[in-house]
Amino acid sequence: MARPLKQGLDYFPLNVNLNDDFALIEAEFGLTGFAVIVKLFQKIYGERGYYCEWTKEVALLFGRKVGLGDNVVSEIVAASLRRGIFDFNMFEKYHILTSRGIQKRYFEAVGRRKQIEIKSEYLLVRCALQEQNVDNNSVNVDINPVNVCNNSQIKGNKIKVNKSKVKESVRPPSQLEIEEVVSAYEQIRNTKAGNISEVTKRNILIDVGNKVDFKRLFTRVSDSSFLTSWQGCDLDWIVKPDNVRKIMSGKYDDRRKRAESERRETSYDIKAIEEFTKHEFD
Repeated sequence: MARPLKQGLDYFPLNVNLNDDFALIEAEFGLTGFAVIVKLFQKIYGERGYYCEWTKEVALLFGRKVGLGDNVVSEIVAASLRRGIFDFNMFEKYHILTSRGIQKRYFEAVGRRKQIEIKSEYLLVRCALQEQNVDNNSVNVDINPVNVCNNSQIKGNKIKVNKSKVKESVRPPSQLEIEEVVSAYEQIRNTKAGNISEVTKRNILIDVGNKVDFKRLFTRVSDSSFLTSWQGCDLDWIVKPDNVRKIMSGKYDDRRKRAESERRETSYDIKAIEEFTKHEFD
C-alpha cells in the first residue's frame, strides 16, 4: 500500500513586523483577534499546507477548539477577508481560506519534497501547462511567481508535483488588452494615464490572467476617499497584483477610515500569545 503524501508543514514563518491589516484586526478584536489569525495559520500550514476549508461546520469546530464561540471566530474571519489577510474571491467561490502569501511560502517550504498534491483551481499563483508527454502521462507545470515544476502528474483536478524552483514565464502583453484597460481607467478616473511602462504592461497582463474586472476596480478606487486624495494612486500603482487584491477586498473603502480612528498603539503580551497558541491541531 502506497504511503500517503505529506501535505502540511511542521512549522511556518511569522514576521516580527506585521502590516496594518493585522494591526487593525487587533485594534478591533484585541489580542484574541491576533491569536485567532495565528491559530488559523497553524490550521492551514499544518493540514493542507496552502489552504483550509471554511464552512459553518468548520467554524463551529474551530471555535470550540480555541475556546471561543463560532460567532466570534466568524467575525474575525470576516474582518480578515475584508482586509485582505485571506483572499475574498477564493472564499466566496470555494469556501476556503488562503492567500498569495500563504501559497508562496508553502511552495517555497516544500521545494525539496519529491512529490506534493495540489488542487489547481485553488491556486492564486498563475499556472501554465507547457508540455505533455503522452507516453508517460507527465507534464511540466510552471507557476508564476512560484514554479512548482518539473515532471508533474495530473489526476482529475489534482496535480502531483515534483521538485520546486523559482521561474517566471509571462507572454508578451497584447496591445488591445492594454488599450482597453487604459481606456477604462481614463474614463472612470477622468484623468490621463500618461506613458505606460513595461512593468505596468506586465502587471496588466497578470491582472487580465486573473480575470480582474477593471471597471469595477477603477470604480472602487474612485469611491475611496483615501485613494482619490492620494497623489500616488495612479495606474502604475493600481494594477500591481497585490494592490488589486487589497482594493477589491475593501481595504481602502471609506469604512477603513473609521477603523483607523480606533487604532491604538499596543504591545504584544508574548506569554498570552504562547498560551493561546501552544496547542497544536490534530
